[in-house]
Amino acid sequence: RGLSVEVVHDGAAARALAARVRPAVALVDCHLPDVHGLHLIRELGLQWPETTFLAISGELGGVTEEMARALRIH
Repeated sequence: RGLSVEVVHDGAAARALAARVRPAVALVDCHLPDVHGLHLIRELGLQWPETTFLAISGELGGVTEEMARALRIH
């Protein structure tokens, strides 16, 4: 099986996509229009613990390395 990339622009679409494809890796912007990306990562990580999450942002505002590790963010 090959690799594929899918792009969505908000948390609702990300939830729907994750339910459909169960991603091995998810790149999540911390500033989505409808949900903070870290909340989305926590939610999806509970449903799919095998998924690796990569969080991106121009500014994380108070997120510590310890918090990121607890959410399994790389």
